[in-house]
Amino acid sequence: MPEAVARQRALLTRLLDALDTRPAISGLTVGCSLARAAGDVWSDVDAGLAVAESAWPEVVADVEDVVRGLGELADLLVQPWPFGDKGEARHVFAQYADGLQLSLVVAPGTWWAGHAVGDVILRDTDGSLAVERRPRSMSASADDVREWAFWGWIALADLVKYADRRSPWEALNRLTEARDQVWRLWAVTRGVAYPTFGLTAVLDDPAAGLPPGLEATVAGLELGELLAAADRLADLLDAVACSAAEVVADVALPDGMAAYVRGLLAAAVAGE
Repeated sequence: MPEAVARQRALLTRLLDALDTRPAISGLTVGCSLARAAGDVWSDVDAGLAVAESAWPEVVADVEDVVRGLGELADLLVQPWPFGDKGEARHVFAQYADGLQLSLVVAPGTWWAGHAVGDVILRDTDGSLAVERRPRSMSASADDVREWAFWGWIALADLVKYADRRSPWEALNRLTEARDQVWRLWAVTRGVAYPTFGLTAVLDDPAAGLPPGLEATVAGLELGELLAAADRLADLLDAVACSAAEVVADVALPDGMAAYVRGLLAAAVAGE
């Protein structure tokens, strides 16, 4: 790990030392920017912990103690974390006073059934993380593409409603939501891993580029400006969804919804 992420490296070293005295915590993986050697001073530590099934879920309390002991803690969040069809894992998020953030997903080793492509294994005492696996979220299905396009059109329809109600903050929120779906679909067209993460996934891939004309879909709180931006975003959503459907087989795009929302937008723009 380069000097730019020296603090993260030191945190991981302390974490590994703490795990040496806790046999019930069998595995540790690191992912995202640190695993890709693309981290910087702001990078958080995204990691997974594999634990003995016999100690689950009581071991989560021990994980909390470990996390608290890694540095001066500003605050800690522990929450349920959906884990496919296995059940609810735990997400332990720590904000340290020196600015470091640690995000740990804790689950039994039998649930992990290996490590995700691109992750780095730092500890694996029982071999539960040894096999490389390709998570479902690494790529998009035909249903994903349809749903993301559909949610984009729903958001634009809502924008028209809120514009008519003279509620610019709600309209702006829906414009952002529609753009979020464009980021996801653009990730599909560019072959970006984990397209469900949208903007973050695209910016993590230097070769992905940006959707053309996206800057023109940004607006402030003036209703006419919001409607004009939404009209431009509708063009982009349509184009990117069609491109995504060329990449993923058997996509049934929501053409009916698209046509309906375009009609709404045209009438709203003309009326404004």
